[in-house]
Amino acid sequence: MSRGWQRSWRVCLSPRQVQPSIVCVAPAWMQSATVHAVRLGEADLVIAGGVESMSRAPFVLPKVSAPFSRSMEVHDTTIGWRFVNRAMERQNGIDSMPETAENVAAKFGISRADQDAFALRSQMRALAAQNNGRLAREITPVPVASNKSGTVLVEKDEHPRTTSFEKLAALPTPFRAGGSVTAGNASGVNDGAAALLICSRVRDPTGPVILD
Repeated sequence: MSRGWQRSWRVCLSPRQVQPSIVCVAPAWMQSATVHAVRLGEADLVIAGGVESMSRAPFVLPKVSAPFSRSMEVHDTTIGWRFVNRAMERQNGIDSMPETAENVAAKFGISRADQDAFALRSQMRALAAQNNGRLAREITPVPVASNKSGTVLVEKDEHPRTTSFEKLAALPTPFRAGGSVTAGNASGVNDGAAALLICSRVRDPTGPVILD
């Protein structure tokens, strides 16, 4: 509403509001939900997306467990849970993303070398797409205020970086003793947002996103 959109537009709840046990897959869930809405005729023009600001992940202080307690705990919420629901922990576990990656690697026998090779290939492909301008067509530059250099124009993803298989292989595995997941082959911790405009053929007969 603050952007001046029509008040007749309908707003769909995100899965964080509907089912708080799914967080990282929220944008994908929303895209799937909007595709179903268009196919069912419930909508003919939808903006679906999500945003994450990992640099602003807070430190949180839980309430004390006893009256007049002088103890204090501080939890970093960057890659973990803020406050653990013990019932959910018993039913589903509360592993963070890199811990889940360790679980998947162990279950399906994915070696450290295979993970590093996949990560290296992903980094090289992302850098190549940046250099040839392919990703620029999908990115809207965003001006960001900086105390050091005034306004900085962010116009490319910050995560891709030049690396090598040897550098990736030398990284430690901090998430589990004897593990295989590292800061180089795990998901990056970044800020970002993405959105898709999904429409029906009735709304846009010539547009690139068309659902029958």
